[in-house]
Amino acid sequence: MLPTVLFLDDEPELTRGVARALRKASFRVVTANSVEDARTVLAREEVHVVVSDERMPDMSGSSFLSELRTEKPDVTRILLTGHGDLDVAQSAINRAEIFRFLRKPCPPDELESCLTEALTARDRYLAWAEHEQREHARQSTNSTFGSALGGLWLAMQPIVRPDGTLFAYEALARVPHGTFRGPLELFESAHELHRTTELERAVRANAALLASQLPAGLKLFVNVEPSSLGDAELYDDASPLSRVASRVVLEITERAPLRSIVDLEGRIARLREMGFMLALDDFGAGSAGFTAFATLRPDVAKLDMDMVRGIDKSDVQQRTVRSMIHLCKDLGVMVLGEGVETDGERETLRELGVELLQGYLVGKPAPPPPVGRQSEG
Repeated sequence: MLPTVLFLDDEPELTRGVARALRKASFRVVTANSVEDARTVLAREEVHVVVSDERMPDMSGSSFLSELRTEKPDVTRILLTGHGDLDVAQSAINRAEIFRFLRKPCPPDELESCLTEALTARDRYLAWAEHEQREHARQSTNSTFGSALGGLWLAMQPIVRPDGTLFAYEALARVPHGTFRGPLELFESAHELHRTTELERAVRANAALLASQLPAGLKLFVNVEPSSLGDAELYDDASPLSRVASRVVLEITERAPLRSIVDLEGRIARLREMGFMLALDDFGAGSAGFTAFATLRPDVAKLDMDMVRGIDKSDVQQRTVRSMIHLCKDLGVMVLGEGVETDGERETLRELGVELLQGYLVGKPAPPPPVGRQSEG
């Protein structure tokens, strides 16, 4: 779509002549013979450049362009002046931020050249302004991210056996008030800022402290992005989480494809050697979930919440989950039903043979209890 130029002059013959002369230009020309008509055009359609004669009967062109600067700053402004209006033109350049002023009568080729330059300059300005806006937003997000990282804490959600005894907690990232709206926005911002590794390391350091304070026999599930499987710190025996590896279940999320990880099998073997258990999140969520299951051979498979929701009312879901449980038991993999919210869902999962349960019915995420207050019952 061609850019639009509005030409304002109180002489109809002149505006018709301009429209004829520029009909083959690389932009579209619309005309107005009064400031009121010009305002109507501006309200009706998008205009990129306005050319106004200074001597308009209802309002001076410079005053109109100055008004336009406030109301529509993205519109480029050009002033047409007679020989006696040079002082006014100079003032208008400062007051209305005129791109250029042209003397009347202005030859069509000079007018077309000026308008082409104005449109090019406008495009450059808008590109610069957009870049500046993005950069400002990035800096603001970066600052917010730093504050969130400094105040990061982990909530704990219980994971229980079918008889209700405590098996583990899942550590869930939480952000301080006044930063991001929630952990999802935090992780999305980390990705945009290329600070995911930094965030994951902070989560693991916090999780290590929690794991070290759990009573003997309890595990801590810690979410790990696939990209973190490429982080050398995860495999460092001296890193905080490595020191409590025997108490940690690394829960692999699928925000990125596992196949992109170099030497994935070797890395998984190394984590097991260090003492970590592995869990696969969202098992059953499409073919990718089964591919990840075959690749990871996890110790725990967490059923996708969509498989759990309303399972007590769906024969198809029950049959599907039963077959998944059968597969997992053949391979020695524990099955965890996540997102359990009703008694019916819990009882159905128990009857199907699910070995672990998690969800709001079992217990909501909450701040860690004081040291020594966690229990297994």
